[in-house]
Amino acid sequence: LHLEPRNVFAAVGIWHPDSKTLGKIRDAIIEDPSGWKRAVNRKPFESRFDLSGDSLRRGPKGYDPSHPLIADLKRKDFIGTTALTQNVVWSPGFPREFAEICRAGTSLVKFLCNAIGLPF
Repeated sequence: LHLEPRNVFAAVGIWHPDSKTLGKIRDAIIEDPSGWKRAVNRKPFESRFDLSGDSLRRGPKGYDPSHPLIADLKRKDFIGTTALTQNVVWSPGFPREFAEICRAGTSLVKFLCNAIGLPF
């Protein structure tokens, strides 16, 4: 949860992973493309989050530049973000809303945890 005047959002995923971790994530996308697509296209995730973060201009070294998921392989960050307002965050129902936001992000977080060998 990021709270800053005029810049309030929730995010899930991994931002600026080291090169070893980034390689594991990219390899997992190649090894399980349908799992990756499910993670980011599931209705709870897709309806709440936008994939964001930095990407390479060209495909990463050692990866097929014509791979169907090259746009995702170019990613340097694997984060889903959802914009919020200060009014929403300050509302009495926000803890419940935030829990729902977190649940909606589980498909991405689970994929990333599996990719880098962390328990989920």
